[in-house]
Amino acid sequence: MSNIKIMTWNCNGIRKKTQELTAFVKLHNIHVILLSETRLHPKTQLKIPNFHIYRSDRKPLPRHPPNGGTAVLIRRGIMHNHVNVLTELDSTSAQIKIENEITQVTAVYKSPSATLKSSDLDALTKHHGPLIIGGDLNAKHTDWHSLRSNKSGKTLAQHAESSNRYSIVASDSPTYFSYVPTHRPDVLDIFLLDTPNWNYFITNLCDFLLTIAPRL
Repeated sequence: MSNIKIMTWNCNGIRKKTQELTAFVKLHNIHVILLSETRLHPKTQLKIPNFHIYRSDRKPLPRHPPNGGTAVLIRRGIMHNHVNVLTELDSTSAQIKIENEITQVTAVYKSPSATLKSSDLDALTKHHGPLIIGGDLNAKHTDWHSLRSNKSGKTLAQHAESSNRYSIVASDSPTYFSYVPTHRPDVLDIFLLDTPNWNYFITNLCDFLLTIAPRL
């Protein structure tokens, strides 16, 4: 495979949006889907035609609706295996084979009130090989086109600089649109990339799409 399309989407609950997602991935020929904030109960099934699914659901709380959660969906025909990466974040990781390289892909989510810890970023970026992490860490920073920088964004920027391992890539147009009219659209969905020998470009379709073209 010389060209692979990877998308990340904060679906804010996937259970009633599977038809929308199925149509989107078919239209845009998506190979890997990184979902954040899936909000699934562990006993709830998730099926997308022609995709294998790895998911991490939060433990349900009594008398509370499902919250958080992540999933990695990989199109059939791509070699893959699940990887268990322990963090305090919502995260799901898998390894896929692109050309002759084992690439680790991860879907991540962090609640706005949670703290982004360097130890979690260390764990997520430890893979020795190409690395693609996508999702919503509620980490805002003007370096990746957010309206302002928050604590999580500063933590992430400092970690990226000190580790010198990966780049933070985002769209230059908003990927988050609030239901509150007074809140301005902003950039929340991002990728952390360690793909030194690859070319890539980003297309923002509000759901945020990344196309990666490995150099042969």
